[in-house]
Amino acid sequence: MPRLVPMLLVLALSSPAQAQDAGTDGALAAAPATVRKATPIEDVPAGRRPTLESWIEGDGKVALGHTVTLRVRIRHRSTDSVHLPADTGFGGLDLVDKKVDTRPDGEGWVIDDYTMILLALEPGKVTIPSLEFGAVLEKGEVVKLGTFAREVVVIDPTDGAKDATPKDIAPVVDVWQDDYTILYVLGALLGAALIALLVRHMVRNWDRWFPGAAVAPPPPRPPEDVALSKLDDLKGRGMPPDDGKKAWYIELSEIMREYVGGRYGFDGLESTTEEIIRVMRGKKTAGLTQAELFRFLNDCDMVKFAKYVPGTREDEQSLDEAYRIVRVTTPRLLPPPPGPVRSQGGKE
Repeated sequence: MPRLVPMLLVLALSSPAQAQDAGTDGALAAAPATVRKATPIEDVPAGRRPTLESWIEGDGKVALGHTVTLRVRIRHRSTDSVHLPADTGFGGLDLVDKKVDTRPDGEGWVIDDYTMILLALEPGKVTIPSLEFGAVLEKGEVVKLGTFAREVVVIDPTDGAKDATPKDIAPVVDVWQDDYTILYVLGALLGAALIALLVRHMVRNWDRWFPGAAVAPPPPRPPEDVALSKLDDLKGRGMPPDDGKKAWYIELSEIMREYVGGRYGFDGLESTTEEIIRVMRGKKTAGLTQAELFRFLNDCDMVKFAKYVPGTREDEQSLDEAYRIVRVTTPRLLPPPPGPVRSQGGKE
């Protein structure tokens, strides 16, 4: 399971060293990435060393206003974490879409296929600069993987045209259409009046229809009670078989996302892992670090989205970590202050 340490990754991406893939423009580069970083790549054993390859689809030419596709493929251990900084630039091209497809590739290995759709807005030769990926390996090594700079030729279809001047502006044409605005306004006013009369009638007759004082609903259960109850139910059903692990981890992730959102005041079920960590940066989480919470949610995401199948021991560790997160983030009740001390004579 990946063990991503965000602080190490930030330190890696701030390093001035750069590593690039082998290969030529427009061709698949299948050689392992040569990485220069705090830990030299040659110090990483070949059995755990990630590789990177990149290429541009087509012949490297694109018409002005059209898109070109840049592909990057990274093969790494399933326990590694790979990241492309959000502020990455693409030279004279604009990024309009980016997709990442993660799939297993043999025992313990996965492949991340990045597809980046770039829009050409300026004619001429445009250089796509080297893209730097940061990676945190299984044993804590921080490495950087980079692509070669790529050149794309943007062709202006109007170059060489005999008549490239714009056409004259078409004359103004009157267009008539039905306007029912006044009817809509009158209908809305009539509907509002009817609703007001209905509400007034219900208020005046409520006590007659429903005698007796209304019973206030019970206060909501504390988020830790809800989470522990659901975790106990999940634990009572036993550890899941291999074909049921995805559903089991989805339920475990939703329990903890609901708990974290309820504890710190946001909608955890509708937030991604990155959005939860971004919110948690401004919260006081005594006993729990952002890295620990990110690692737990990321482990669940690997089973949900990367088709990773953990062992029974990892299932037990994930459940134990969920219990621990709930317990360390539950506020502790302070004992009442001691009363005044009285002397033997009965006076304070």
